[in-house]
Amino acid sequence: MRPQDDCDEVSLIVRHDDARAALADFAGAQVATALERSFVFVLGRFFCDECGLDSAGLPRRFAGSEIAALKMLLSGQAELLFMSSRGHERLSALARAGTRVLERSETRVASHLLLLHPACQALVQPLREALTGLAQHDKGRQALRDLGMHGWDVPAPEEVEMLLMLYRRYAG
Repeated sequence: MRPQDDCDEVSLIVRHDDARAALADFAGAQVATALERSFVFVLGRFFCDECGLDSAGLPRRFAGSEIAALKMLLSGQAELLFMSSRGHERLSALARAGTRVLERSETRVASHLLLLHPACQALVQPLREALTGLAQHDKGRQALRDLGMHGWDVPAPEEVEMLLMLYRRYAG
């Protein structure tokens, strides 16, 4: 299951004064991002590879948070930043002024997911019905609002397969 209307994407960001215009121009560039085991890092690597930039050849620094990774980029400790697009949009105008979005993914699959282990197969249908049914009664709608959600959707099997492929390929 995934929250409705809760997709995020990955932005590949450079300093505003970096003259390189194409992702392919960043071969060997130092990459900064928050966490190695994050979807931002996984999707950022995939995006690089799909655009002809070998992500395996990029040195990486993991800053612990998106703000710390942004500081690495702005201070010249990194040349390329993998950041959630939502995180970049939420930055102050001053922080964004020092950056330029080089590329932005448009996968529509970057969201939180609630997955069950295959051994829990018997729970799939009852859990699916419970979560999709929350919006049908007052207390359920209130619980969703408290979580900042509108409801739950069932991801298409090919979306889940794509996510599993990405994690197998880039996160081991």
